[in-house]
Amino acid sequence: ANAAQKACAHEMVLHLPEGYDTMLGGGGMQLSGGQMRRIGLAQALYSDPVNLILDKPNSNLDSAGNTTLNTTIRQIKAIQKTGLIIGKWPAAI
Repeated sequence: ANAAQKACAHEMVLHLPEGYDTMLGGGGMQLSGGQMRRIGLAQALYSDPVNLILDKPNSNLDSAGNTTLNTTIRQIKAIQKTGLIIGKWPAAI
């Protein structure tokens, strides 16, 4: 749950039918592109990496998703992790 909280995905996961036990993908629940990005970011943060590379992290995100992403990026900066963010729009940085 800690990585999901850092990725601002914890509340979203809790609202899934079976929370963290919800099956996703083929045969399971389908997520939106933005939800998948949040889960992917949580996966990337799970092992507490020293370096984090995000390639177009804001693609498929609505304005709420962008706000959440920016919050997560600020948190990563605050704990002094090294991050490389690749994207089209400066708002992702």
